[in-house]
Amino acid sequence: MLKQAAKYNKAIITGDLNFTIYDGQYGKFIKKSRYLDPLGTVYAPTVSPRNTNREHSLIWPKHSIRVDYTLISKNLGNQLKKQKIIFDKPYQAKNKLIHVSDHYGILTELTPPRA
Repeated sequence: MLKQAAKYNKAIITGDLNFTIYDGQYGKFIKKSRYLDPLGTVYAPTVSPRNTNREHSLIWPKHSIRVDYTLISKNLGNQLKKQKIIFDKPYQAKNKLIHVSDHYGILTELTPPRA
């Protein structure tokens, strides 16, 4: 992933990376790449056993964790306006509370570059 990411000067990498901020892969990537994790070490789970799509799951996770990321090039850092977890609250649909996905989303807002 490091080699692939190094090819781009201004980029956003987003997705389910299947590691937590406590895993070695995370630390290695953040340390050796030109990318920032705006949420950093803030407690911001994207997968939770409380998610209605995971209620009866017999597999991972047993507690709330973050495995989804939106990483931005360091040279875009001054354009970062905000980043937060979204879709973490269930919605009412046909008399039932449901989440829109088995993972919560990440909203990242950047300000446009100055001309």
